[in-house]
Amino acid sequence: MRSFLWLPVLVLLCGSPSWAETPADGLYARVETGPAVKTVDGREIHLGEKLGDTFSKATVRSTSNDNEQYYLTLEKNGAFSKDYGAMAFCASGYCVQFHGGGNSNNEVFTISEQFRSPAAAEAFAAFFDVTVKKRAHPVYALATRFVPSKDAFSTEEAMPVTLEIKNAGNVPVTFQVGGQNRGERDNQFGFTAYDGVTAVPDTGSPVNFGGLSVNQTLKPGETFRKDIDLRKWFTFKKPGTYQMTGTYNLSFFNPENKEWFVIWEDYAAAAFYVTVK
Repeated sequence: MRSFLWLPVLVLLCGSPSWAETPADGLYARVETGPAVKTVDGREIHLGEKLGDTFSKATVRSTSNDNEQYYLTLEKNGAFSKDYGAMAFCASGYCVQFHGGGNSNNEVFTISEQFRSPAAAEAFAAFFDVTVKKRAHPVYALATRFVPSKDAFSTEEAMPVTLEIKNAGNVPVTFQVGGQNRGERDNQFGFTAYDGVTAVPDTGSPVNFGGLSVNQTLKPGETFRKDIDLRKWFTFKKPGTYQMTGTYNLSFFNPENKEWFVIWEDYAAAAFYVTVK
């Protein structure tokens, strides 16, 4: 009678080899195979050779009011040694892969990446010896209202209303006007309408391709005004009084900082009524 000796066989299912230790700080070529690292957002990428590109400027800035989301931008005189998608940056064990880039007159080139990690932001800033640009409330006090141009509108005519934002505080405030108006309507505005029973559907188009913008400074006591046509949002098919809510997206700036870094985002909002006859 034959006897069999069963031996356990250990099968190792291995993925890509990982770095034995934290990769050295710096800019790397991103390759398809080789030692792997995890980016700040949890993706696995492979690092190749360390690149010798030198930077003329580095910026680490917050893109959210809670200072959880950040943007890293690296600037260089002349082209980078590789396309932005083929590069990654690591500092203190935090790594990002770049997904954006551009240039100014083929002279100054930039690469950039957005990520969610305050700790990574501090590590990147420390590597470049810069300060993280964080958002902070500008301590404003604004009084907002929307004023219909008429007591009542017909179902066929335009329905202009005027946005009024008054600086009711004690300090000047500066915010962006424009930048979302290259389209059928100015999407810096937002509206909802309610006929007392149901919400009125938005029949306009929110598609926009940016647009020109300026920075508006309001001193204490001053009022900003801007007209807008509600027909760009709604088709009022029946007479009645409609309860409206209007909003205006505000990106605030410090006018003394000529880099125009957004220090806070908010909405000016107010309820109002329009009558259709």
